[in-house]
Amino acid sequence: MFTPSIVVCKNTAEMDAAALQVIQDVAKSRPDKASMALSGGSSPRSLYTQFLEKHRDLATSRFVYLVGDDRLVPFESDDSNYKMAHEALLHAVPPSHVIKMDPSPAVQSAHDPVEGEKGARIVAKQFAAALEKQIGFSSVDVGGRTMQLPVLDLVLLGFGSDGHTASIFPDSIAATDDEPVTSVSFPSPTMNPKVWRVTLSRFVIQNARHVLVMAAGKPKKWVVDGVVSSSATEAPTARFLRECKGKVTFIVDEDAKPSQSHC
Repeated sequence: MFTPSIVVCKNTAEMDAAALQVIQDVAKSRPDKASMALSGGSSPRSLYTQFLEKHRDLATSRFVYLVGDDRLVPFESDDSNYKMAHEALLHAVPPSHVIKMDPSPAVQSAHDPVEGEKGARIVAKQFAAALEKQIGFSSVDVGGRTMQLPVLDLVLLGFGSDGHTASIFPDSIAATDDEPVTSVSFPSPTMNPKVWRVTLSRFVIQNARHVLVMAAGKPKKWVVDGVVSSSATEAPTARFLRECKGKVTFIVDEDAKPSQSHC
């Protein structure tokens, strides 16, 4: 049964404080460094900034970081999730504690919805290899199929108003791909910019030890409802989170809180 923890907050400050507590708890639960997949976009910036300001020792010594999904644009682009995370947090972290996704093989073709897939697949394969080298893979049973996956300690996620999470968009390759570790996607019509992305697979997310989802605003309410409801009338792509094996925590504001508290 899917039984996430749901924390309802009054504002962004309360949401960030609740998320910081989860991050601290994850660090305490691991004997050495913990692995954390960072979410992108603009919303998590304040969380990353506060984590560094309030818990600098923890932020710079106890985690190995990766950006869980990114647009295949140069690092210096304002559309890069890595750039945002680097400016807010990763600039203070030892380079050996950061697993970078190199977009360069795909940048030239990233805007082409058809031809761009080849370059995106190259980036995805290289990113998976980096994860194996720096975190290691474990044998995981996924519906009777044994997969070699990185078992991440914490995956941070948000929701898009179209129902996606990470870069797993509705009707995208990543939504149905059988590649175990990383996948690729081109954004749905309502999402911009129109460039290919590389994302952790749904299998990696489902097998993380802890998944933390932050969602705020009325446009995200249907997505939250569609995930937590046992019989959703509208099933967003993010509903695959119901198959998570580890702990799942939703931190939401009043506008995005689910219509029902039990799942």
